[in-house]
Amino acid sequence: MKFDEAAFKTHLNRLSEAELDAILDRRDEPEFDDAWCEADRKFGHLAARHPRAEEVFQQLSAATRGHEIVSYIADDLDLIACYELAKAPDRFMAFLVASYEAGHVPGSRGLAPPTF
Repeated sequence: MKFDEAAFKTHLNRLSEAELDAILDRRDEPEFDDAWCEADRKFGHLAARHPRAEEVFQQLSAATRGHEIVSYIADDLDLIACYELAKAPDRFMAFLVASYEAGHVPGSRGLAPPTF
C-alpha cells in the first residue's frame, strides 16, 4: 500500500473534533462495522503489523490531539498488512487500501464502503 503519512497527518490535523466523531459514527454503522469484522475474521489471524505501526500511531495521535480515531486507523493499517500477506481478493479490503492511498480515513463523508 502506498500511504503518504505526512499528507495523511496534515489531513487529520485539519479535521475538527466533530468531524472526527462523525467518522467514528459512520464506522460504527452496521454496513461498515460488519464488513470490517468479517475482514478481520478472514485476515486478522495472520497477525501482521504495519511496519511502522507505533511511530505512525504516535504521529497521528499528536495530529488528532489523542482522538479515538487513531486507534481505528492503527487497527486498519495492521489489518491491511495482514490482507497484503494473504494476497487474496476482498472488496472491503480493497476499499480500505484505496481510502488510505487517497489520503482519507475510511468512513469519511462520501467514503462509505460499497455494498457487500
